[in-house]
Amino acid sequence: MDLTPLRMLITRQSLAVTLAAAGGFASTPARAQTFAEEVAQASYDASIAPADPPAALRSDAAPVNADALADQAAAAKQAEEIDIVRQLARQRGGQPAALAQIIQMSRSFNDAVAAEILDELAAAHLRAGDLNLAADARRVLAEQYPGTPRAQDALLWLVRLYSSSEMVHARRQPSQGAVDMLRQIPANADLANARTNGAVKRELREQRNQRSTAANQPAAPYAIHLATQSMDRHPELADNAALAYQRAIAARLAGQQKQSQAFLSPLKHRRGGDPWGDCARMEAWLESGDDQRPPKPTALCVFADDPPQLDGLLNEPFWQLALPLPLKPHHAPAAGVKSDVVQARYEQPSSDSPTSAAPAASQVQLAYDREYLYVAIVCEKPAGAVTAADDGPRPRDADVEPHDHVTLRLDVDRDYASCFELLIDSRGWTADRCWGDAAWNPEWFVAAGELNGAANGHAWIVELAIPWSELTPTPPTRGNAWALSLVRTLPPAANQPSQSWRGPAGASPGPESFGVLQFE
Repeated sequence: MDLTPLRMLITRQSLAVTLAAAGGFASTPARAQTFAEEVAQASYDASIAPADPPAALRSDAAPVNADALADQAAAAKQAEEIDIVRQLARQRGGQPAALAQIIQMSRSFNDAVAAEILDELAAAHLRAGDLNLAADARRVLAEQYPGTPRAQDALLWLVRLYSSSEMVHARRQPSQGAVDMLRQIPANADLANARTNGAVKRELREQRNQRSTAANQPAAPYAIHLATQSMDRHPELADNAALAYQRAIAARLAGQQKQSQAFLSPLKHRRGGDPWGDCARMEAWLESGDDQRPPKPTALCVFADDPPQLDGLLNEPFWQLALPLPLKPHHAPAAGVKSDVVQARYEQPSSDSPTSAAPAASQVQLAYDREYLYVAIVCEKPAGAVTAADDGPRPRDADVEPHDHVTLRLDVDRDYASCFELLIDSRGWTADRCWGDAAWNPEWFVAAGELNGAANGHAWIVELAIPWSELTPTPPTRGNAWALSLVRTLPPAANQPSQSWRGPAGASPGPESFGVLQFE
């Protein structure tokens, strides 16, 4: 008699009993299934499908050690449990109880797997638009599984979140999670063994007592505390340049300028071309006002004496003064090349290439006054391209990805991570995000048009006006500097690569993809 189906059924029922006992859930036919019951049901359903007997149970199989067979069965059972819990984590975005449930379900898994599942839960919360729940999940991940790669990523994300000018302004208040974390910094926070000496401890206490000298960054002191504490407990984090740089930015935003410079000092000595080294050297260049060549590319944002007529014609005098920033095709580094220095170069089509037509030219200009940031974009259409006109109402957060479009990224605090993203396509349709969060819905103004007589026949033009109130509490003034990334993405039918102002034109840009915008 073949006992395999019976064994599989017993196994599934055992899983249901175990999970229900671990989570404290009881089965009641009159109500909806609990989380644990869903796991058990999914596991039971999977057992219904017919399966061939394992090789070790067939009569023609070679004898197998009983212990090895048991180990294989246990491994197969846990692999199935992991897959079920992983799938449920992906479906629990926005549900407050999910974190405790996933922790219970994952406690028998190894640290790396449990960390991955918690990270997937955090991603599900972000997709659901719940930043606080995502932060809770990644905080638990970093605390419970500090030795895993996902923990380092979670820690960096948290420090960036708590020191992000863009996220604070987009939500007009710090997240509740950030406020709660800030309150947890004890008056006698033990940072005596931190590599940055006792000054951090004194400054953290002063910032907490004064409710932070930087009113717009109330959670920045906690970001410093979190990064410093983690780097002190885990020496391997000392080599994490992104975390070290973010800690320095958090210190600057918290009003701790001297401490910020001390944090940046080791990064400034990284070799030339290192992305984070260049960022640290750029901070020193901006602070000193040196006339020497800046470590990163710069662009000027000219002041507009009179507001423009937003019509897409670009015939105001200040547009003649604003230097155009050309966007060029970018060639990514060859796959398999291991280097912590990303070198960007621009692609020139060969004459014998089947796509040797000259790339469609693109340029962006920027200007500002006391109320708005103005942006002018001129993009030649690829040969043979037809832009569909659409005079109907423009939807919010339109799907611009299939169309020829430009992505403007504005990084207010120059952390080269969190930023405002404004997307505009050839029809004048728009989308906007704040560090990937589509819940940010600013009000901004667009005029779209066309220009005949361009090199490829004609070009599309958009003229933008973005209120400062949507980007920052205080409009920038002469001498201020933001980080800036510009990318043009052409539709697949154009058979042309993406274009950028600086560095790689990827969807998740790193520091090498940003230059610095200086307000004139």
